[in-house]
Amino acid sequence: MYGAGKLLDEPFNVAFISCPAVNAGVASRGNREPRPKPTVGADGKEVPAPAVPAKSEKDKEAAKAEAKSTIATTMLERIDRILAIALLNGHTHIVLGAYG
Repeated sequence: MYGAGKLLDEPFNVAFISCPAVNAGVASRGNREPRPKPTVGADGKEVPAPAVPAKSEKDKEAAKAEAKSTIATTMLERIDRILAIALLNGHTHIVLGAYG
């Protein structure tokens, strides 16, 4: 029985692979351009940025669906990458931690 500070009779090698989960907040924002910043006119007064039109409910739902798809695709790509790295390095056992 091991524990309480007792060392193993034989050491064994382990490897760690780290890969972050998808940042859902960033993915849900999509590739939208940032809101334009106000500028200062020749008279030194602030010129407000042009108004950004509000999205319709249909556009909001489409954006949510696209974000979910992006998150799922990215997660699968990362999982595939982790498994490929393990396989290419000859690992036969993997312990998976929390992922997102």
